[in-house]
Amino acid sequence: MLTQRELAQFDGTDQKKPIYIAVKGEIFDVSRGSAYYAKGGAYGFFSGKDASRAYTTGCFQTHLTHDLRGLSPQQLEVRSGLVKCGPLSLLPSQHLIQPRTLTAAPISE
Repeated sequence: MLTQRELAQFDGTDQKKPIYIAVKGEIFDVSRGSAYYAKGGAYGFFSGKDASRAYTTGCFQTHLTHDLRGLSPQQLEVRSGLVKCGPLSLLPSQHLIQPRTLTAAPISE
């Protein structure tokens, strides 16, 4: 299990560490796809964070957060377990420890 702060250390900037992304609290090792997930890659904005909202909505500019409040039931149908994210099918390798209290500001659509 990792905290969000710990997860941020796996964003692809240190080539000696794996690259992790998280979706709905599940952490995925995307190191195999480092060409896509490293800094500057097509999906690099996901690396080192739980960007569940962006993954769910497809808005990669303002939705890079774990906060799913306000999404429709259809949007929340992000599959746990096996996730299609970019060029890879991923199985979760660990879980993210989410803060117990969310203090996020409202997210504009």
